Parts: sequence; C-alpha cells; structure tokens
Amino acid sequence: MRSNCSYVIIILMKIGLCGNIELESIALLLDSYMPENEIVFGRQNCYEEELQNRIGDLRNLDLCIIALDWRKIIPELATCSPGEMQKVSDIIRERIVIIKSMIEKFRSAENSRILIFSPVSDPYCSSGFIDRLLPSAYFEINSFLQQSFNTLCRSITDLYPLDIDALSSRIGKDHAFDPGKEYSTGQPFSSEMIDSICSCIHSVCLQLKKYPLKCLVLDLDNTLWGGIIGESGVGNILLDDSGPGKAYRDFQSEIVKLYKQGIILAICSKNNTCDAMEVLESHEKMLIRPQMISCYRINWDDKPQNILQISEELRIGLDSMMFIDDNPSEREAVRKALPEVEVLEMPENPAFFAIALKRCTRFWPVEITSDDSRKGEFFQKELLRKRSMELAANLEEFLFKSEIKAKILSVDQNSLPRVVQLFNKTNQFNLTTRRYSLSELESLRNEAGNHLFCMELCDKFGEYGIIAAALVRGRTIDSFVLSCRVFGKQVEKAFLLRILEFMKKSGIKEAEGIYIPGLKNSMVKDFFKNNGFSQKSKDMELTVWGIDLQCDLQKIPDWISIQPVSDEIP
Repeated sequence: MRSNCSYVIIILMKIGLCGNIELESIALLLDSYMPENEIVFGRQNCYEEELQNRIGDLRNLDLCIIALDWRKIIPELATCSPGEMQKVSDIIRERIVIIKSMIEKFRSAENSRILIFSPVSDPYCSSGFIDRLLPSAYFEINSFLQQSFNTLCRSITDLYPLDIDALSSRIGKDHAFDPGKEYSTGQPFSSEMIDSICSCIHSVCLQLKKYPLKCLVLDLDNTLWGGIIGESGVGNILLDDSGPGKAYRDFQSEIVKLYKQGIILAICSKNNTCDAMEVLESHEKMLIRPQMISCYRINWDDKPQNILQISEELRIGLDSMMFIDDNPSEREAVRKALPEVEVLEMPENPAFFAIALKRCTRFWPVEITSDDSRKGEFFQKELLRKRSMELAANLEEFLFKSEIKAKILSVDQNSLPRVVQLFNKTNQFNLTTRRYSLSELESLRNEAGNHLFCMELCDKFGEYGIIAAALVRGRTIDSFVLSCRVFGKQVEKAFLLRILEFMKKSGIKEAEGIYIPGLKNSMVKDFFKNNGFSQKSKDMELTVWGIDLQCDLQKIPDWISIQPVSDEIP
C-alpha cells in the first residue's frame, strides 16, 4: 500500500496513539515508516481516561490517533435484526455524543490534529441477498453509522477521519481481519491491514507537514492520448469512451478531479504547437481543455529547462510540482536535473495510468476552500493581465489601468480555512514561515489582544480571492504572508499600512514586525525596512523591526483602492 510517487521526505512529529484495540503493533510499524518521529501509545481500552485527562505521554502531540473498533463501542450492531433500525440509531447517536464530548475535552487542552478510525461495515449479514429489500436493512443501519461518524468529524476542528472501511475494502475484508489475533491480543486487524493503515497514516502526516502539491506538469503524446499527434493526426489518436482509447480518457478524468480541487495544470511536451493545440481545442473526447491550462511549454527544448520556466512563470517552487510523462527517459532526466520535482512513476500499460494517479497521495488536500475550486480561473485571468501589461507603456500605467480594489477584513469562520492554507502553503512571501493548524490559528485568533486579518483582491480582469493574511499579537506583527499570484502590485504595502493604521487607532505607539529567515523567503528580508521600520535586534533566528506610529506612515500606492465593507477592520 505504499505510494508509487518518487520522493523521500523526512517529517518530524510527535504522534500519540490511544484506542480500544491493541496498539503496540501499530506503533512499532509506524516507527518503521517514520523513524524520525516520536511515536507514543497508551494502554488498550483506556482511551477515554487518556484523552480526557491527558495521562502519560499523550500530551503536547502534533497528531493524536484514536484507534477505535466501533463494534466494541456499539455491540448492539452485532445482534440487531430487521425492524430495530430506530432502536440502534438512537444508540448510535448516544455513543457518538459520548465520543464527541471526550474529544472536545481533549481539544480544550491540546491543539494537535486528531485522526480517528472510521467504522467498518461487516460484509456478511444474516439476511443475505435480500437485506437491501428489508425496511430496516443492516445496510441502512451501517449507512447511518457512517453518516453519523462523518458528522462527528465535521463538527470538530482538525478532526480527520482515517477511512478504515475503504482501506479494508481495497485489500478485501476477508484479508483485513484476523479473528485469531483479535481473540488473543485484542488486535482485530491482519498484518496486511496494519501495514495498510500505517501507510495511510504516513501519507496523512506527509500532507499535514509538507502540504499538498500545487501543480501537475503534463506530457501530451502517449500520456493524455495514445499515439503521436505529429504523425497520426487528430483523427487517429487513441482517445475514446470505449476500447483502448478509454484508458486515456479515464486518466484525464482523474486529472480533471484534481483540477477541480485547485491543482494547477501545465503542459510540457515535445511537439509542434499547432498540432497539440488542435487536439486540446477540437478533439471531441478531450476532457482537458485550453482554459484549464495555466502554462504551456510545447516545443522541442529540454524538459527540465521547460519545467524551470514553468516554475518561474507560475511563481511556485519546484517542490510544489509533479511531472507526468509516459517516457521513462524523460522522467529520469527530470529526476536527475530537478530532484525537487516529484515524478509519478508511470506503468507501461496505459490501462493503469488512472490507477497510478489515484494511488498517489501527494495531492490529498488538507482542506478544500472556495478559492481552490477557482484556482484555474485565477491563473487564466493572470494570463490576460500579463498580455495587458505587455501592451502598456510601463508597469505603473498598467497598474493604474488594472483598477485594483482591495478589501481588508478581520478573519471569520468562513475565511479561516483559506487563511490557514495561505500560512501553510506560502514559502516565498512569508515573513516567518510559521505553520498553523486550523485549531491553532482559531485559538490564537480568539486570544485577548490578538487580531487576524486577511486581504481580498480584484481588478478589472477578475477576482483573486483572499491573497494575504497577517496575525497581530498585541503590538507585534507576528506572521505576514502574501500569495505569489499578486507579486509586483505593492498590495502587501497597502495591507501592512492599513494594519499599522488600525494599531495606531488602537492606542499602540510603537509597532514591531518579525522576520525569521527560511529556505525560500529571503526576498522579504527587507520588507519592514522598505516600509519605514528600523531594525531593533537581530540574531541567528530572527530579526525584530520597529516603527514609531506617532510619526507619519507611508502612503498606500495610488493605484490601489481600499473598498469599505461592514466587517472591515476599523
């Protein structure tokens, strides 16, 4: 069950396990998957006390795993019969409330993310093949339990489901469980299933610490369609709803799913531009269309060099990209020249292309925001901006004509997920590179004296969405980030100045800003200096900048209009 993506990444976390099953075997295998992490575990069947009272090592965790066998929590599932749907449903609600209360008590003392095992449906039932015909079928009872579990996960910040039901279905439920082991040790899962669980936990940890990839760089010939367009012509490539061409269409379907989750698509193909664009624009079976592509490199140049250019044009790091190409020599060339870029190992048979992409976990989102679903649209608008800028006499003229409008707001529950995403995904324009879970940022936002701000932006070409965020703690700008999509417009200056105006009106006489050097944020080391701050102190870890708010502040650039709204910062 290990992913087939070509990467090796070290992640450092303290992970705690508790639950009502045997835990040591899971902890030992997890340690082999992630030896750099600290793995601690509680006692079997003591999870309620351990969570509510944070007993032993289950404190100061980065991730808490609650390993539950729901058959033990709701034993009535084993003996229910047709007609008892209402009775069992009431029991499920009652037990879910207990579990929720227990987790909320743990959450009140810990900001760690939580991963909880889902219920597993029994593949066998006494009513056999007529079960779904019955008015209170076992199938309906199990569906109600799964829905109740999903509602539980949605109701608590940073509580994530570990889909044990799906994992067991992939390997076959007859192979996922070991009754002999369960009766002797309390561990219901087979060795194969435990490996599958630990592999999935490892993938989740990777996403939480490194964050999902942002961009998929795609080859064309024999990747998105079968055949070489320059030789075969549009009418002879393999791409259809049936037959061999269906493999390529199914592969495109998986790519479209990722696009709708906010993954940026780019093309990197050795081809004639006209031939390639003809397929993208006119082939009736194409699912991926030009309006979905944010960047093109269709030429006969070296692919690693083209990928570098794509990275620069999209303003994203190489370590945020994955390259997909059917040609093993091209994949190897990218691996060697650009080791930061992740390369999907493609099977020789295109029938397995879609499965290879499905199995790759590096695009698993930690959350999906409304801005994610519109990311392709944002980048298409950016292409229009670039063309317009090329026609303008100078940058300032272009910016004035762009009609840039900004809203600066206090972060609320609706904008909080996007702000968390900005702090965690932004590397270059990030003054401290501090990362936050949703629960951590929510807790900081609610602390007395703290303020969490964000900026929305639009211009005559379209909306950018939320593109900046800042955490102010007392008189200190503790974190400040800006999306790479708006570099060069000086909107960060407008954002900072409005925050300083707010602090001044709040009675603060001197404000401070913090810069912590990271691997990729050297571009902002003089950000505070360039906006009127003076250096107060500096050491190897951070630089503290200060500004006298009793003096006049710099002016917001004339081409940026700050739009008043009801919930704007005062």
